[in-house]
Amino acid sequence: MPKQFPPKIRDRAVRMTVDRLSEYPSVYAACKALAPKLGVGPESLRRWVVQAQIDAGEKTGPSSDELEEIKRLRAEVRDLKESNEILKQASIFFARELDLAAADLSVHRRNARCWLCGRVDLRRPAGAGRAGRRTNLPGVEKAPAGPAHHRRRTHYGRAPRLESP
Repeated sequence: MPKQFPPKIRDRAVRMTVDRLSEYPSVYAACKALAPKLGVGPESLRRWVVQAQIDAGEKTGPSSDELEEIKRLRAEVRDLKESNEILKQASIFFARELDLAAADLSVHRRNARCWLCGRVDLRRPAGAGRAGRRTNLPGVEKAPAGPAHHRRRTHYGRAPRLESP
């Protein structure tokens, strides 16, 4: 991890270097000569000086405030992307769950009438659609043939006759 210098030492080093820039051919040469005397690395000092020149308006580039804003926005984007990924995974999970729940519905509501007698029968078991048609989904039991009300009672609501032996 890079060594952290207190802001007081950093400001003093930048001030000394900026004051002596006229004595050297470039910023790098000044930093290379003054850095050992100040106890900092030449590249660190050069970056501090360049950033101080940008903040003062002597050079073009993003200022310190703008760099802080960029850093904050990047962290926010990273968090939002992570949240978005979590929501995508959750929606995929719940969509699968809804697909299985939709497969368990007894009948599409447009075919809610009994195919034998025309009676409205919204209580058909899962998979009991028209004759011969069954759902082939794993975990869904196949219903017996015919609407449920035909297995329980006759057409007119009378109980089925018990056959005597």
